[in-house]
Amino acid sequence: MEPLPPGVPSRKQSLLPQRSLGKVSPLDNGSGSGKRYLAQHLSRKSDQGFYGIIATMDVYGFNLTAEQFTEGSVLLHDEDGSNIIQIGWEVAPATYGDSRTHLGSLWTDGIMGDWLVYYGFNGDDPALIGRFPKSLSTGGLANRAAGIQFGGYVWTNTITLTPMGSGYLPKDDAATSASMSNIQFIDQNGHPYPVPQDSPTYMTDPNIYAANPIVNGRFFYGGPMQ
Repeated sequence: MEPLPPGVPSRKQSLLPQRSLGKVSPLDNGSGSGKRYLAQHLSRKSDQGFYGIIATMDVYGFNLTAEQFTEGSVLLHDEDGSNIIQIGWEVAPATYGDSRTHLGSLWTDGIMGDWLVYYGFNGDDPALIGRFPKSLSTGGLANRAAGIQFGGYVWTNTITLTPMGSGYLPKDDAATSASMSNIQFIDQNGHPYPVPQDSPTYMTDPNIYAANPIVNGRFFYGGPMQ
């Protein structure tokens, strides 16, 4: 089982620093230069589908160049992966013109559902900060997602590996690595339920970037430092 590779979007302005994939399929890993690495968990196939996800993420900042990109995010997709909604924290100098950490989102045009985005900082009650309106939908993600993936993704076009998460692999002392915790999926009635602990993982190269198993709704991920 493999996740959907991120595309190469153009930038838009909205409630969040958002980017649109347009007609670029997220299944197309692109033929451009550079190397891409993922360390993510994937949802198992469900006949009921998925109606949302809750997660608490550690957020870090790095001094990157325009030849590097790093993010921790969650992504919802339809059955064939041609339509996605993604949101997370990213450092993307080529997109924003700086090396600060930004809350960004990514979507495919015209096939979006009525998905609401809530955000809370350091334990604050989450507040509504944006939405992908149902009025734009013609199918795909209009009513539910067929799958969810969550974790880290990095890209580099240099000989220097880009830090994912905190920059540390989740080895013996996982406390040095970034985590996602309180992970819950949302059912069709709007009720959260625990993410399965046997959730599949996908790691491009687990010796460089890795994601640990989920335990009590939490997992550690990152790399490449030991």
